[in-house]
Amino acid sequence: MGLIRWRKVNVLEELDYAVELGVSSMPAIVINGQLVFTGHASARRLRGALEKRLKEQAKIK
Repeated sequence: MGLIRWRKVNVLEELDYAVELGVSSMPAIVINGQLVFTGHASARRLRGALEKRLKEQAKIK
């Protein structure tokens, strides 16, 4: 499949970037520039969201 890269963003230090991503509360998870979860996501839901995006990336390539 594809590659997953992650980056932790300190909202206090990068407020403009967080707002650009649509983050208005914490915690939040953004995947490929799209806000996917606000609040805590279960491991199952997070894994499903990541797998979905990896499959989408594989179709594009």
